[in-house]
Amino acid sequence: MIGKQRNDRSMTEMAAAAFSAAAEQVLVRARQTGTDIVLWRDDRVVRISPDEYQRELEETDEADRKPQ
Repeated sequence: MIGKQRNDRSMTEMAAAAFSAAAEQVLVRARQTGTDIVLWRDDRVVRISPDEYQRELEETDEADRKPQ
């Protein structure tokens, strides 16, 4: 049924949680293998270190928690 939440969580919240979990897995794997993380950003391929990726994730989390 449209408009109903599943287990008190919207599909958007569940998708966001899945993306966060995937991002954490990417970070762990990059650190384990000593490799950069490859992203598509601004119409090009970009390589960043796991540390830089973690900083970006933390900044995104902080921005998401700020009241609008």
